[in-house]
Amino acid sequence: MHVQIRVLLLCLVGLEMTSAAVQLRAEPMVRRGAGEREKAEVEQVEVLGASGEMNPVSTAVKCVMNLTIQYLSIYTVMAILRVVADFQGQNLNDWTVGESLKQACITVNYAPMLAIMFLAARMRVLWLTQLKGNPPIWMQQWMYGATYSVLAMTLVALVVPLLTGQKYTVNPETGEPDPDHKPFENQIAAICFTVLKYLIMIGLYVG
Repeated sequence: MHVQIRVLLLCLVGLEMTSAAVQLRAEPMVRRGAGEREKAEVEQVEVLGASGEMNPVSTAVKCVMNLTIQYLSIYTVMAILRVVADFQGQNLNDWTVGESLKQACITVNYAPMLAIMFLAARMRVLWLTQLKGNPPIWMQQWMYGATYSVLAMTLVALVVPLLTGQKYTVNPETGEPDPDHKPFENQIAAICFTVLKYLIMIGLYVG
């Protein structure tokens, strides 16, 4: 867990450093004399950019931030409930919400791997375009698709047991929804749930 948290933080730091490099590359190089240097040291450094304009947040940064929030939120709630259960002398796995969070922890394990992949793609594009370009539109769309597929899996793992009273199971190795698990007795709800599972898998693996 600690290693995965460090990986997410390193991804955020790397993306921030990349954005800073893009901003510095865009600033014009101006030679100043001694008097101008002293005056420049006193002047307030601009916050938004060289021309006072805010640089847009890249898709990779948005997705990494989304994945980081998902990952840290699930594990933080899990840790808090574990402490509450210990104080009450109970086992967290006996609680419905505890089992839901346990399954959700498996689904968010995709977050560090996806964050690294998004960061690598962003850095590669910046290197090829000399810090001037962005990934293709289709690549950015699939970044969103993979990110929100992880979010959908996490929400399903949390909501389904609370609605049906049955434990939602996922593959502990891959984090995918169990294809044999059918928590809904209603046929329409079961069909919608099956379609949702396949949409999540398409968004995750194709993305």
